[in-house]
Amino acid sequence: MDFIDETRRRWELYLHGDETGSHSYPEDYATECVIIGTGRDEVYRSRDEFFKELARQLEEHQEVPFEIKRFTCSVVEISPEVVLTYGVIYVWWESQEDDIVVDMDSRYSLVYKKDGDTWKTVLLHQSIPYIEQQEGEFYPKTLTEQLRREKQQEQELAWLAERDNLTGLFNYRTFESRFAEMQRGGEWLFIADLDDFKSVNDVYGHLTGNHVLQLVANTLLKSVSSEDLVCRMGGDEFVLLCEGTQDEKHASAVMDRIRNNLMNHHMRGIDWKGISIGGTMIRPDEPLDTAFKRADSALYMAKASGKNKGILAM
Repeated sequence: MDFIDETRRRWELYLHGDETGSHSYPEDYATECVIIGTGRDEVYRSRDEFFKELARQLEEHQEVPFEIKRFTCSVVEISPEVVLTYGVIYVWWESQEDDIVVDMDSRYSLVYKKDGDTWKTVLLHQSIPYIEQQEGEFYPKTLTEQLRREKQQEQELAWLAERDNLTGLFNYRTFESRFAEMQRGGEWLFIADLDDFKSVNDVYGHLTGNHVLQLVANTLLKSVSSEDLVCRMGGDEFVLLCEGTQDEKHASAVMDRIRNNLMNHHMRGIDWKGISIGGTMIRPDEPLDTAFKRADSALYMAKASGKNKGILAM
């Protein structure tokens, strides 16, 4: 028997039915034939079970015409009575009237077993390649790979929940949570506020204003230690928690460095006044709101004294 021609014939029947359109052709299949498809849990352990389900699906769904555009088949003789065929079937159809497109590239395998003078199909397996599969990559993914991806997605979602959408800095809720977990005493709290930032939005537009906020966020990160906490509180206001600052002299140096770095990275063509900063040292076991009030008062004094300044409150 020419197993390549026979395999194509059986796939034609499987996909289209016979000349009358009937899909009832059990003579090609062994009674205990196993049929495995691409759907979830799509395994049929007998010929009758498969054809019963196939008939039900044909009654419920409109049968879509399509043609086999590409067919490949390889033959492996397992034994004189068992033959394996496998290959690729590419089916296609486009109907403008019904707005239906069929475009499917699937892999298959059939196992034939000799039964007297005829060859019966004892196994049919069809699978559709995973569309994200890369060259040289195996699929299905191993359980370890699936778990790794799920863990990565969880980490990405957790990261996003902690961050400000525009700048990528920590949001204030995360800042409060980190502050509550700390053994407090000796750290410095700084509140920074852009001077006359509203005029930037009014004159240049909010898109430019967003670019300025992103520039400020990046400059703040570069102006302090990687272990320090930088947060966008909201609008044009930022909060920093610096652990390595030792005294007032170092705290003043932090504020000067921030202001100088911002002026050095000034966006060309954008006229804005600078940044005002208020800072205070956090006392042992001091709650956030108490330290925040002192830093906020210092920020107010910096604004009142001419802006683009840094003032400490003890």
